[in-house]
Amino acid sequence: MTAMTTWTRQDSETLYRVPDWGLGFFGINDQGHLEATPDGGERSVSIDIHDLVAQLQRRGVEAPLLMRFDGIIRARVRDLQEAFDRARAEYGYAAPYH
Repeated sequence: MTAMTTWTRQDSETLYRVPDWGLGFFGINDQGHLEATPDGGERSVSIDIHDLVAQLQRRGVEAPLLMRFDGIIRARVRDLQEAFDRARAEYGYAAPYH
């Protein structure tokens, strides 16, 4: 008989491939819950999605929910702008991207 191992947050991140799609904005916290870090980086405030959904349910909000985090949207638009700027420079395209 094998000893039962303790499941860790790293196990969840690996199983669900969170680093592949989370781009540093999403992770698994120590409680095993999905968390969002909308402004990215280690010093940003993280939001426990499980706790947020529970708070919304107590207020009478029902699933399905659509959550938008403006920090993530800003970062993704910034990344897109930078990608276009690199492509413009690489191909000598002079017109600006808007």
